[in-house]
Amino acid sequence: MPVYFKLRALIEQKEAAEGRKITYRDIATEAKVSTNTLTQMANQNMSQIGLVTLDKLCGYFNCQPGDLMIHKPK
Repeated sequence: MPVYFKLRALIEQKEAAEGRKITYRDIATEAKVSTNTLTQMANQNMSQIGLVTLDKLCGYFNCQPGDLMIHKPK
């Protein structure tokens, strides 16, 4: 897939900034996104993402969509 999700990197950055361990369950609860969605993103198994989900994750990580994913041409 040419789109790569940088979820793990964002989690690491947020953990360092907040000085705490962040689990998918924490994100799911706070951002109101399913843990299944987060797992698929982290494992690069997601074929599409809804704008509502993208908005929630950008809000949670205080980032822009380009910080959450990048395009890698084949």
